Amino acid sequence: MVEFIVDVAGTDADRSSLSDWLRHEPGLRGMVKQRTTAPVPGSMGSLQELVVEALVGGAVQTVVAQLGQALTSWLTRSRSGGAREVEVTVTTPSGHTVVLTAQNAALAVQLLGIAQAAPAGAPADQATGTDPTPTA
Repeated sequence: MVEFIVDVAGTDADRSSLSDWLRHEPGLRGMVKQRTTAPVPGSMGSLQELVVEALVGGAVQTVVAQLGQALTSWLTRSRSGGAREVEVTVTTPSGHTVVLTAQNAALAVQLLGIAQAAPAGAPADQATGTDPTPTA
């Protein structure tokens, strides 16, 4: 089993909204869990993170595509009709992170694929020669 850790730099409502969105995504159903982590020194209370679990093998690439598409949709659509003003950080099973915003959301599948393909401990840009976290 491999895990993609998804964190939202936003409000509790943003976290709840993304959790619901991912849980209702047909390709991710049953794979999305919420986990409580230990509090960071100096902070009050513990943190909630979303975990998307996948079986090792060919299913990982399918999860990368499904998760990327779901994050693209969620970031670019809000109840008010506009893009969301939050950052979503995804940590891949290889330990690389990808920061997604509404500005780079269209590249989510590609960026997650690059980060996942890079060997653990190596810079993610070695997979394709590009930086997986573009600045917008």
